[in-house]
Amino acid sequence: MRSLIAGAAAAAALMLGTAGMASADDVIVYDGETGIPWSWPTKGACISDGPDMHLDNVGEDNLYQYWYCLQHDDGLWYLHNSDQPTHDE
Repeated sequence: MRSLIAGAAAAAALMLGTAGMASADDVIVYDGETGIPWSWPTKGACISDGPDMHLDNVGEDNLYQYWYCLQHDDGLWYLHNSDQPTHDE
């Protein structure tokens, strides 16, 4: 009985320790026909097109309803869709 209680307490401690530590999941928006990620030369151009870009899968479009533009190592700006309203760069 004691080991069952200790196990339950340990499980509860693990659950409480991870509560509120959700991480954002995001995807880069790709051209559905070519499979190439959409990119822009400037952040302003990416932001301008962002609200009009959608994922091919409607379910994913609903899941990843937030978006942001992020500059990658090639110097181009890529549109990311996320399941969280904020992101860490």
